[in-house]
Amino acid sequence: MSDLWIGDVGIRVTNLERSIEFYTKVFDLEEIDRGGDDEGKYVLLRDRRSGQRVELNWYAERSPFWTPYVPGEALDHFEVRVKSVPDTLSDSRASASCPRRASSGSTARPSRN
Repeated sequence: MSDLWIGDVGIRVTNLERSIEFYTKVFDLEEIDRGGDDEGKYVLLRDRRSGQRVELNWYAERSPFWTPYVPGEALDHFEVRVKSVPDTLSDSRASASCPRRASSGSTARPSRN
């Protein structure tokens, strides 16, 4: 079993209540947590069969996380969990699966040869 796994996938939504209704009715996801404040709210949903979690995120315009809605850009985050950050980084570097910095400052990915 890997020491690296997917926690949840976060999706930005413009209407939290309508999005909850969609994901719970169409995909039969169950609500397992919710929270937030005046600047942003989240609802965490879980797939009843796979256990995969989806987090719906709504941000007010005054939030530093708010951006105008652009179709195709609703992914808010992709959570990856690890047992040990230092061990995972060390293992990733040793196996060449960790992104590396190119001289221009951009992130360069190792080749897939």
